[in-house]
Amino acid sequence: MADKLRLQLAGLRFTIRANVLFGLMVAAVLLRSRYAERIRSYKKELLVSEPQYEIPPRAVPENDAGYLEKITQAVFQAGFSWQVIRNKWPGFQRAFAEFDVDQVAAFTPVDVERLVEDKGIVRNGRKIEATITNARICQELIAEHGSFYNYLRTMDGQPYAKREKQFCKKFKFMGPMGAYFFFWSVGEDVPEYHEWRAQNENK
Repeated sequence: MADKLRLQLAGLRFTIRANVLFGLMVAAVLLRSRYAERIRSYKKELLVSEPQYEIPPRAVPENDAGYLEKITQAVFQAGFSWQVIRNKWPGFQRAFAEFDVDQVAAFTPVDVERLVEDKGIVRNGRKIEATITNARICQELIAEHGSFYNYLRTMDGQPYAKREKQFCKKFKFMGPMGAYFFFWSVGEDVPEYHEWRAQNENK
């Protein structure tokens, strides 16, 4: 009789534990579902509210220096306040020789040390070095195609996603947002911003 009672109690404890575990699993699933829904809702609100963002100027640069300048602006704006970068931009123009491609490409480690100490710019050593590398990449493209503008023409007819991917792969510290900013700013074809942003959010 005692053994039978012990078996019944053991079975009852097992059932209770199983029910508690099942309940916790259900609660976790519901919580995750609600959290995901809140995230999706937040993203939708962000996309709706974002028309207040400042649209950057849009113009075809007059020369290769103008293209390097926009590349550099895209690099330094990544993960940083755009307003701070704009306020400091005259300091960037001075520090990087008005973005003359050959001059920036010739910068040495001594120049990197100088720029890291320059309070007129954002003193991010990795981005400074990326700018010098990007100037050298521009040099190569200009030597091959005659100008940076002509290099961009080699991507004519390609879907925007392919152009973006190629651009991010070619230049240092260049991400999708930086590439979009660059293509928009230099007058190249880009998809409508919110459409592009929504596609990126769903990746």
